[in-house]
Amino acid sequence: MHHCLQVVEILQNIFKFLRADHDAQLGTLANLALTCRTFQEPALDALWWSISSLDPLRRLMPDDLWDRVENSELRQVSRRRIEPSDFIRWSFYVGRVRKICDWARMRDDHVQFPIFHSSADSHFLAIPESYAIQFFPNLEQLDISSFVHGQPSQTPINAYLRPSLKDLRLFVKFPDTCFDALCEALRQTCPALEHFLCRTSSMGSPWPDFTPHPIPAFSKLVMELSFLKELRCPKIHIQDHVIHHLSQLPKLQILDIGNAVEDFVGCLRSLPRFSSPPFPNLHYLELMVEELCSATVDLVQVISSDIKQLTLKHNILFVPKEQHLHNFFQTLASTRWKKSLRFLSIQGEAGSATLESEVWVSPDYRVTPNTLKPLLALPELEDLDLDLEIAFELDNAMLGSMAQAWPNLSSLRIGGSGGTWGIVEGGAKITLDGLIPLVQCCPNLETLSICLDAVTAFPSPPRRPGRGAINEHVQSLHLCNSTISDPVEVASFLSDLFPNLLDVTAWSEGWMPTEDPDTEIEGWDEVNKLLPAFRNVRKQERVFQRVVGGASTISVPMEAD
Repeated sequence: MHHCLQVVEILQNIFKFLRADHDAQLGTLANLALTCRTFQEPALDALWWSISSLDPLRRLMPDDLWDRVENSELRQVSRRRIEPSDFIRWSFYVGRVRKICDWARMRDDHVQFPIFHSSADSHFLAIPESYAIQFFPNLEQLDISSFVHGQPSQTPINAYLRPSLKDLRLFVKFPDTCFDALCEALRQTCPALEHFLCRTSSMGSPWPDFTPHPIPAFSKLVMELSFLKELRCPKIHIQDHVIHHLSQLPKLQILDIGNAVEDFVGCLRSLPRFSSPPFPNLHYLELMVEELCSATVDLVQVISSDIKQLTLKHNILFVPKEQHLHNFFQTLASTRWKKSLRFLSIQGEAGSATLESEVWVSPDYRVTPNTLKPLLALPELEDLDLDLEIAFELDNAMLGSMAQAWPNLSSLRIGGSGGTWGIVEGGAKITLDGLIPLVQCCPNLETLSICLDAVTAFPSPPRRPGRGAINEHVQSLHLCNSTISDPVEVASFLSDLFPNLLDVTAWSEGWMPTEDPDTEIEGWDEVNKLLPAFRNVRKQERVFQRVVGGASTISVPMEAD
């Protein structure tokens, strides 16, 4: 640590790392706070830095004030009239809270947050304001839902809004009559927001006409935010004047909005001549796209920064043709983005749409090695996600070229979630051996979703694939509608390449490429049953290698060069 830091600052840095391990170190921080006066303040600051419910605050109040509700750990209701003296301990702790965050739980198509459990919670939030007591005066991060049990918001979210708030994440269900009022409260109270996420539910799909309605109150709010570093509102259409405002923000790095690429490009082309180059520091961009046309190609021309992550979500009714995909990839490979792009995702938004059957069999909708070949010129690519409901005709040679071209690859997801590779006549062309280059050339690989032909002849005696190369990061494989013949040999092969593999997901979708998929399903189920045993065997082999000093003592022969 720097020699200029004072003792309290050094302790704050140390205790911050203890706080990061939430489950193991909360008791340690509490004990440190009791150790001495020097430790007390920084330890309490770290202990109270983040909370996920209102229960800790209730416990600061007298025991006779609340009764627990039956069959609930956190719900409490008022037992007697609350007096100002009940908040004596409150003020000592509540100012230390910097973050309120908990994971949303999806139930019945709406989000519930354990921060709010009943009307008693709403009443509890209003209590401090009634007694002129500050509620979270130094709050900086808030992750919360604006509705409870699927009903329009009745929760006094305003109790959380403070000028110090920098990170706000909302989950809103429309129609919500309180949302406009919330936007106005945010505009007046939280001008220093840097990270703003607003996800919506039941707002209606923009497909096929792609006309989500803008929300004037939301637009008015965004126009007042000049310190934004991140804006995510994937289901809200942003008006042109708001995009103009965002394009001039020097700190904006992440942008995810519900606008189509065509509209977005047209808006940026209409910027006043005296404006600075748009989006000077933008790194992450996520947009809708009706089809991969010239407007998508124009993105590179209208954005002045070097994009590192690009996500395009297309309507499943407008599946991109092979030629359009090839042209788009070729454009990426020939621009300045080819040296900066690390994450590329093209996703289909299906909604209730049904893909026309001719798309499954048309040669215009088949992705071949030639289609993806331009992407090999992206040396920094780490994550490729092509969630396209069309046929892929890749082979071992192409997968090997991809592995060699992208040594930093950490995630590879190719093919639609339904495993549409099975529609190609003859099935998938990538065999189990095609996975070997990924293990040899991509040491950071963690996620793999691909379709295989696991019906293959295994050598006798068995040989170790990839000359003993292994990947210990991959714990789960998604193999779509991969075919299989011998579960024992497949489990042995996969566990040899991925010794920490826990499970394989395959043939889990409603659509199947054969009339009788039961054999394939049973085969992959058997693989999952065998994996724990093979995982233990691989662990024993690694221990044995370390003890005897090398793989050459293992009786299983190595693969020949």
